[in-house]
Amino acid sequence: MNRKIDIIFKLIFILLFIALFMLSDVSIHIDISKPNNTIIKKDDTSNIEVVMASFTDGFVLADMKGKYNMSVVHNTEAVLKNKYDWTDQHIKTAKLNILAFVKKFYKAAQEEQRSSGIPADIKLAQGLHETDAGGSILSSKACNVYAGIKCGKGWKGKTYYIEDDSYDKNGKLIKSCFRCYDNLEESMTAHSVFLTNPIKAYRYGFLFDLPQTDYRAWAYGLKKAGYASDDFYAPKLIRIVECPWLDIPPTQHAVAMRYHEFFRFEDDQVVEMQALWDIPELMMQADAWPMTPSLGVEWLVPGPATQDGIITSPYDQARADASLQLVLDMLSDMVKHPLAGGPEIMQLERYWHPKMLWYGPAGIGTNRRISGFRNCHQIPFLSALPDRKTATSGKTAMFADGNYVATTGWPNMQMTISGDGWLGIAPSNQ
Repeated sequence: MNRKIDIIFKLIFILLFIALFMLSDVSIHIDISKPNNTIIKKDDTSNIEVVMASFTDGFVLADMKGKYNMSVVHNTEAVLKNKYDWTDQHIKTAKLNILAFVKKFYKAAQEEQRSSGIPADIKLAQGLHETDAGGSILSSKACNVYAGIKCGKGWKGKTYYIEDDSYDKNGKLIKSCFRCYDNLEESMTAHSVFLTNPIKAYRYGFLFDLPQTDYRAWAYGLKKAGYASDDFYAPKLIRIVECPWLDIPPTQHAVAMRYHEFFRFEDDQVVEMQALWDIPELMMQADAWPMTPSLGVEWLVPGPATQDGIITSPYDQARADASLQLVLDMLSDMVKHPLAGGPEIMQLERYWHPKMLWYGPAGIGTNRRISGFRNCHQIPFLSALPDRKTATSGKTAMFADGNYVATTGWPNMQMTISGDGWLGIAPSNQ
């Protein structure tokens, strides 16, 4: 009889729990970094945090409330917008906060690396992670960049108490004691002193046998030494160091990217600058190119074969004018095709050497001979963009020196994409 009553009471309890769960604004939050799973109300500000769990497909963000700066490191913008209701302004603000933190502390981190041997990238990654790029309570209230620096038995300075990862004997979360500093820079130095303390060499000493450039080994070494209780502390640090740039994933390989910079001077001072970076080239090297493969050859484009690209001789006005006029004539003839006639109207043989090399931007690639230029670039380009012309708005510049002519502009050309599209871009007739 007693057993039946016990079972009935358990069933009633379970039904009441389910009813409460369905009627109230409650979500189950499983925190893999703590021993007890907890149920947290969404409007409960006493235990709000971002928890990232590591799975085979990367990090998964469990955001209980609020917007956290470091979320942009562990999630794509699409995930933040679609799953966590971030706006463009949230994303922009988070990125600016991260950039501001790095700009403020990178020199100090480099100096600490020289004096203590702790890698600057690890020091910055720890600071970004522990403080949410300077936005955490511990960072603002206690000036403690490195939340791993708890008071300990020997600490006699100022303290700050906050819930972290300490539990009493009954498994209840209690506040942990953290060291408090006068400013964040002092906290950064204290972090170095903490890790290099001879008394703690039995825990952290082996780290300083690792190469300063091996941030992965340092990240896992810190976890192994017991610096943090979070089981995923190391991969989180590594993810920060290897943070994608413009959503281009890190590869840990050397890359090269072409760029150009044009400067306009007035009274021996730069008053205007225009620059272009061949970011698609970087995407290709990272295997992140989303469009069709190049018809030309993608490679590290060399300097001029004549090795005279840097001109140190006195400026030759006549030679420069002749070079500039040749290019202007070539461009004038090229734009006649296809609207004013066939390929012959361009007179390519008049302007280009039969064995010339045409170094196109990434996505188009390098082409050899006039036939290579025509087949691998111009024909598919003009098939999709036959009405291309010089942009009516924007600024352009063109000048020459010796046998070289330089030009830039933004916007430089305007056209309508039609036909079968170009480089995988669907025709929109716009």
